[in-house]
Amino acid sequence: LSSQVINNPPDLIIADEAHKLRKQSSKIHKSVKNLSKVSQRFWALTGTPIEKDTNDLINLMRVIAPESMPQSSNKLSQSSLKGLVKKDFLRRLKVNVLSELGEAIEKTFYLKLTDTQQAQYDATRKKMFLDLSSNNALKYFNDLRAICDSENGKGIKLEFALDLIEKIVSAKEKVIVFSYKLDPLHSLKLLLDKTYNKELSLIYEGSLDSNERASILKKFKHNSSTSCLLCSGKIAGEGLNLTEANNVIFLNEWWNPSSNDQARDRVLRIGQTKTVNVYNLRTKNTVEESLEIILQTKTKITDNVIEKMIRHKVK
Repeated sequence: LSSQVINNPPDLIIADEAHKLRKQSSKIHKSVKNLSKVSQRFWALTGTPIEKDTNDLINLMRVIAPESMPQSSNKLSQSSLKGLVKKDFLRRLKVNVLSELGEAIEKTFYLKLTDTQQAQYDATRKKMFLDLSSNNALKYFNDLRAICDSENGKGIKLEFALDLIEKIVSAKEKVIVFSYKLDPLHSLKLLLDKTYNKELSLIYEGSLDSNERASILKKFKHNSSTSCLLCSGKIAGEGLNLTEANNVIFLNEWWNPSSNDQARDRVLRIGQTKTVNVYNLRTKNTVEESLEIILQTKTKITDNVIEKMIRHKVK
């Protein structure tokens, strides 16, 4: 820290999207933690204090109140950790603002791979089992997930999404399509351009600069002929207000339920007056069927530690 900051420390630090500080080894965690040590107060704003496990919360607390978390915190049970941090939490529940939100209807569809996808999936799976090198396990896993999304620009998810979008366009509504991989978005864009025109859909991804992103969002929000925004889940999953749409399609989901919730809540937020339809697309008899178990497990951790220590007043 500079001598100017040390001699004139801030009275209050407010960190929005504070879950980005959860990785203890990251530069932003270390830098903000050093700044927090010389400040009088630190307020962290996030809807997802736990993304992976309770270590996320512990690392956040070591930034918010560096002296509050002993080294042994990582060994605490969920109930003990909840008791340790409860005094520092104020959480707003959706139940408290439901009157300001539209209704949400969520549906999950399990789809059968096309013959081409299935053949490629089986070949990759066989190759994975023949290659026992643990160094390649993650690569094979990601390859299988990619095949579930599409194969050479085609696939059951793209076909199903195209049908959903046709119904949404016919109803004169707008839709956000999320994918944590870019290839399915570009493949869907080509299909939409061929079926409709280039004006119907736009892609919002990390390669765009700030001016391009602003231009795309403005066009989507205000152009009646643009009905579909194809979004990178990593870029558009937080910080945006997209209540002009009332439909969300997940071509794939992230392994953290909080990340999926954040993406969905770009549409389901204050200002939304219509019923929101959320469509989760998964493939049958594939690695994606394991997703449900993982998401439920991580949701349970958040429920046990975060949702059960609600405080309604700030002392």
